[in-house]
Amino acid sequence: MKLELSQDAIQRICFSREPSEEDLDAVGNRARWLLYRNMVRARLRRVCRVALPRTLEAAGEVRFDAWVDEWFAERAPRTRYFWRVVAEFAEYTRAKAAIEPLWLQELMRYEALHWHTRHDEGAPDAEILPIDFERVPFVNPTLTLLELAHAVHRPLAEGQASYPEEPTHLALFRRIEDDDTVTWSLNPMGAALVARWQLEQETLEQAVVAVAEARNASLNASFLESLAGLLEGLLERGLLLGSRP
Repeated sequence: MKLELSQDAIQRICFSREPSEEDLDAVGNRARWLLYRNMVRARLRRVCRVALPRTLEAAGEVRFDAWVDEWFAERAPRTRYFWRVVAEFAEYTRAKAAIEPLWLQELMRYEALHWHTRHDEGAPDAEILPIDFERVPFVNPTLTLLELAHAVHRPLAEGQASYPEEPTHLALFRRIEDDDTVTWSLNPMGAALVARWQLEQETLEQAVVAVAEARNASLNASFLESLAGLLEGLLERGLLLGSRP
């Protein structure tokens, strides 16, 4: 059997709902490959469970495992990197499974992004200068902004069965100095400013002026005071690293 045909058969054995007799006959040693199938599926199922613990709890084991089985059968992992299977599973499931209620779909999205941020290899790609309004801001390269209809980053309170609607802007990133993964809630103005700075196409001052004009905000003393507090928080938490050369 050609190598590519063997690889296709092995993938079908591992991820089809039921392996075909034809594929089992083609690869030989039926018992060994059925054992291998169980090991592969159990390992990938376990990493999804570990990465998405609150989604698992909210959905229930039966429903969650059905999502995993559906993903195996209809798409299967395509990445070569073990830690990235979680993002593939979550993306497929959110698109295909019609997850209800909406907050559960958002919870899966949040937990999958948190896992990705924790493991992704992002690092500064240039010299970092002190913060300067006349330079392009240097934003943490691991940053992702997330806009949700529910505050799913906070665990449900005791006795609470679901999340009420609460428009939420989150920044997820990994601190450069200690690799801790941070989730920080921003107000709409703060989220708009960070999104503009993340483009890194204009100076910090130019971005502030553009966002303020777009949102009909006056650059008065109150605005500048709030901006100073935001910048202090961004720098302290490691979301904004400084300025680019």
